Amino acid sequence: MKEIFGIKIQTKLLAALVALMAFLSSMANASLIVDFDSINGFNLVSNSSVTESGFNFDLGNASFILNGSTGSNFGGFDSQVLEVDGLSTFVISLASDELFDFNSVLASQSGNNPLSFVGVFSDSSTIVSDVFAPPSSSQGASVLSFVGFNAIAELRVSTNNSFALFDDFTFDTATTVNQVPVPVTFWMFVLGLIILRFSIASRR
Repeated sequence: MKEIFGIKIQTKLLAALVALMAFLSSMANASLIVDFDSINGFNLVSNSSVTESGFNFDLGNASFILNGSTGSNFGGFDSQVLEVDGLSTFVISLASDELFDFNSVLASQSGNNPLSFVGVFSDSSTIVSDVFAPPSSSQGASVLSFVGFNAIAELRVSTNNSFALFDDFTFDTATTVNQVPVPVTFWMFVLGLIILRFSIASRR
């Protein structure tokens, strides 16, 4: 038995309640995922802009939104994907011009050059990560994770003369970050009520 604020409670019960609170709090901190699923069918969108979930994708040449659920090049993808062919760069930013964090993306490629990810901060300084995604035809898609791409104004992605597929861009915005304290406080309140309830029941 442990005593919390003068209330005795079983250790196993306390551990279970704390684990539940941590799980529910982590659910509240859900990131925003852009998966292109709101764009139906094949769309030729070269040198144009598409918007999903508040993010603008300013696409360069040879860029397409297409169904990635079939075909040998689309292993690991489902539904809509962004296909970028050859020497092309596309730019991602929030439509509201707010800063955001870039966490990860599902990607594959065919080519000998790495994919370049450049995060541009509000003072125009940059952070650069050149990475290889797995081959699209043999290994299929893999999640590429990034560190340090926090509070950026835009993300520039260059394929460097490679064929590349992208899906499930994962971001954090001011909205997803600022919503965390309220749920945590709420679940702490619920935890307190549960402890109090079990304390009263154990004294009867």
